[in-house]
Amino acid sequence: MEQRNNLVLQGTETFSRGQLDNVALENGALVLDSVAGRSLLYGSYTTPEFAMPAFCNLNVSWNAHAPRDTMVEVRCRVYAAGAWTGWMSFGKWAPDYPRCSVSSHSEDGMIFLMGDTVTVAAPGGGTGVQLQVNLSTNNDKVTPAVRLLAAAVRPLAWEKRNGHPLNRRLYLPEYCLSAHDPSFGREMDLPLVMAALMNRWGEDILPEEVAYAMEDGSTRSTGNTAFAAAAAGCCGYPCWQPPQAAAATPAGRRGWILPTCGSRSTTAARWQCRWSGGCAASATRRGCGWGCAVLAMMTP
Repeated sequence: MEQRNNLVLQGTETFSRGQLDNVALENGALVLDSVAGRSLLYGSYTTPEFAMPAFCNLNVSWNAHAPRDTMVEVRCRVYAAGAWTGWMSFGKWAPDYPRCSVSSHSEDGMIFLMGDTVTVAAPGGGTGVQLQVNLSTNNDKVTPAVRLLAAAVRPLAWEKRNGHPLNRRLYLPEYCLSAHDPSFGREMDLPLVMAALMNRWGEDILPEEVAYAMEDGSTRSTGNTAFAAAAAGCCGYPCWQPPQAAAATPAGRRGWILPTCGSRSTTAARWQCRWSGGCAASATRRGCGWGCAVLAMMTP
């Protein structure tokens, strides 16, 4: 099998290559199987094992529609040092669920998951990845639907390739990092950029709405890129994290890797916004210089 830095799994043909336990395929998405018109309460999907170039970091993304009373949990395991790790969970997820990332590690402590990133400290790095998603519902009349699973690794060795510069400017709405709902704290960079990208595609959404759907309860922050990709997926935008690379703003600040966000699909689910509409004007002020630099860096 060809080794790639980035795996994006979607569609009936691709999903059908994995193991479906109490799960069915419907319109290209993974859903809970049903009996006599009633959804089963729990199901699991496991991908095949994928060979990857030797890597030190792994990021996993998913896009899913999770109505009220339903939930998905994405897990992964890594092949390193001649053996597979146990399953590591990225936390139970739904738009209206108090999402919390999970920290875990292998028995020898050489492979660990913190937030949205798996780090492999074992000699030779990781060389294989397998994903699993658990679907559940408390209402047998509704089911979650997983449309996309993705895995991206940061290889130990890079092969430099020359290419043509894109020379493309994206015109995005301007937002100010210092003007937002204070309950989200100071870190609003990622929700701001995700909102700007989705609004570029015709959405009408505030950074606070994105922050509400991607807030990580375990860290009380909005910097979890797996939750960010899932939040964009809630609005129907295919979104996943690309392979990691170092980046910096013109001012020399360290940058982030932005999830790849595509045009909107036909199926979309909106979450309830907890942010007061009376404060909407403060979120659309002219962008400050540092915020604009982050936008320029983070856009594809």
